Amino acid sequence: MITIGTRIKLLTFLTISLLLNSLFAEVSQSSTLKEYEIEYEAKFNGLDVTASYELSRINENVYQEKTSIKHLLGEINEKAEFAVFRESQVKPYSYIMERALFGSKRQESIDFLWDQ
Repeated sequence: MITIGTRIKLLTFLTISLLLNSLFAEVSQSSTLKEYEIEYEAKFNGLDVTASYELSRINENVYQEKTSIKHLLGEINEKAEFAVFRESQVKPYSYIMERALFGSKRQESIDFLWDQ
């Protein structure tokens, strides 16, 4: 069963992903997104934090987006697979979030079974 918190996290992740795509990618008539890889370094409460974002193309219209945030106290990794069709219609296929903070590990995932 998918919790409300997980749904909110997924919607937030997909919204941020689409906003980043609109900033860094150009959508053509065939709805092809431009692949990218970005890495940031910052300080949070005096500790180093790194964040990376990557969009890669799996096949003609299917993409994979990865987000990773690393900190001394742990890390969070997210991965989403989705398709982009004509007129920029987005269809999510899967989402995985792995979190390891303060020695505690947790994984949440969602698979969208559109054919069932």
